[in-house]
This record gives sequence, structure tokens and C-alpha cells, in this order.
Amino acid sequence: MFDLVKRGSVAGLAAGFVVALVVLAYDLFQMQPLATPTLLAQNASGVPIEVTGEMGALAWLASALMAGWALALYGVVHLAVFAVLGIFGAWLFHAAAVPANVLTGALFGVTGGSIMFYAANVLIAPGFADPPAWGLVAFANAVAGIVIASQLVDTETPAEA
Repeated sequence: MFDLVKRGSVAGLAAGFVVALVVLAYDLFQMQPLATPTLLAQNASGVPIEVTGEMGALAWLASALMAGWALALYGVVHLAVFAVLGIFGAWLFHAAAVPANVLTGALFGVTGGSIMFYAANVLIAPGFADPPAWGLVAFANAVAGIVIASQLVDTETPAEA
């Protein structure tokens, strides 16, 4: 059991980092770096994150600090959620005796990851305003599922066991 938790949490953390990179690439392509994590951090914390040049120096500094703390806290929560998702994936692949591969990983990511994302946002931020595009969520979670599955592939063949 400990091995499943260890392997699952490592797989989930790896998936969390990959999802963060996918979302960063999407935001950069949209010419709005960190727009998605800022929106999610703002919705989760309830702290408005607006840092503009129109503010006074002290107000700008206070807003920038609040934005930094909200983003950092959201990053920790993001990785923790993916660690849990990885543990659940490790248990599910083991209990169901399903081979961990690209297809099963993508299916697990799209279903499990997307359900977890939307459920967490409804529970944490009931007034969730302007969620990320569902296509981005589905794609990022499919990639996360593939990363989780790739980390859970058994390295031993039955002949070696």
C-alpha cells in the first residue's frame, strides 16, 4: 500500500508540474502570462488580484504582495490536488488491474482530473466567475493522466518477478 501511495504521489506531482507548463504555454500563446492561475487563485482565495500601473506606489506594492501570496498558495494547493489524483490513479490502476498506458491515462485524466477540477471549484468558489475554457481543462487533464500512467507503468516483466 505504501508503494502505491509513494508512486502515486510522485506521479501526481509530476503531472501537476506538467499541467502548470501546459497552462503557462496556453496563457503565453494568448499573450496573457499567468492569466489562468491568477484567475483560479483569485476565485479560490476570494482576494481580488489587480496589479495595474494606475495605482499609487503603496497600493501597487500591497496588491503585488497579495497576488504573489495568492498565486503561491494556489500553486501548493494545485500540486497537493494532483498528488491526491496520482494516488487515486495508482490505486485505481492497481485495483482494476488495468494496464497503465497512454489511452487509459488520457481517459483517467480527462474524467478524473476534470471531475476533480470542476468539483473543487464549485466547492471552494461557488461564485466561480469565468472558468478556463473546457477544452484547456480537458487537454491539460488528459496530458496529466498520461504523465500519471507513464509513471505507474511497472518496470518488471512477469518473467522477472
